[in-house]
Amino acid sequence: MHIDKWDTVDPVAMGGTAQYYIRVYNNGKHKLTNVKVTDSLPGSFKFVSSSSGKSSWSLGSLPAGSSKTVWLVAKPGEVGKSFRNRATVTANEISGGVSDSAHTDVVEKRAAAASIYNLAVSKTDDVNAVRVGNKVTYTITIKNQGTKALTNLSLKDWMPTGITFKDSTTTVSKISSGVYTWTTPRLDPGESKAYEFVATAQRRGTWTNTVSVKAKEIPADTLATEETKIIGEYEIIPTTTASGKTKGASGNAVRVSGKSQAFSLSTPVAGFPIYLWWIVTFVLLSIGLIMEIRARQNRLAT
Repeated sequence: MHIDKWDTVDPVAMGGTAQYYIRVYNNGKHKLTNVKVTDSLPGSFKFVSSSSGKSSWSLGSLPAGSSKTVWLVAKPGEVGKSFRNRATVTANEISGGVSDSAHTDVVEKRAAAASIYNLAVSKTDDVNAVRVGNKVTYTITIKNQGTKALTNLSLKDWMPTGITFKDSTTTVSKISSGVYTWTTPRLDPGESKAYEFVATAQRRGTWTNTVSVKAKEIPADTLATEETKIIGEYEIIPTTTASGKTKGASGNAVRVSGKSQAFSLSTPVAGFPIYLWWIVTFVLLSIGLIMEIRARQNRLAT
């Protein structure tokens, strides 16, 4: 088993983000099972998002000759040289695990040029919550707030595993291990551009979707995040009132993507409509009652 780890931005400016890829290889002849990866950030770095939503990944089985890639985004907290970020992979068949590290320099942000070159980014979704299997639409907006044009802009969306990219209204330039990249050749002062894409909710939980954008004139990434709550088919979303009390379904309205089925006799239980379970229960009770009556009649006859 082998592991590689590398950063995509070095040095990182304060206020920007450090972005890491981790690739695990099974270079042996047999399948590896229960493969897990853990990432240890430097003490001053703050976790932002990752392909799993946390700083660890459960990769399951890894066939011989195959590999899997995961990613992580973090924000540095201080200026310095060669901050070490270490990743370790373990498997049932490998004793002790295997590690690799990436070293990142962090530098001061160039404040003098901020008014000349200034790039803003925002990200929103169209729902408060989305049910598993339904769609959610994200909108990313970038704006040149400086006084000079920005060129060679690169925008990356870091999609967590709980959400799957489906389609985009603008052409995606590159797709790599859950990271989707768009490019824009130029953005004039005061100009803004929006990118919209649709994704599918895959797993329950609250997932952070991160976008980073940079330009030739601003090499440090500008970051925006949006949290999306994914809920189950029959889950009720509680809402909070002004007094701090929590209400159930009768509380304030929230935007939920996907219809929730009402509980009825046709609601499936273990794959069968509930009315079938009532019929089966009635038949079994009737048979039991008939057998008990006959047993008593036989005892009386003897």
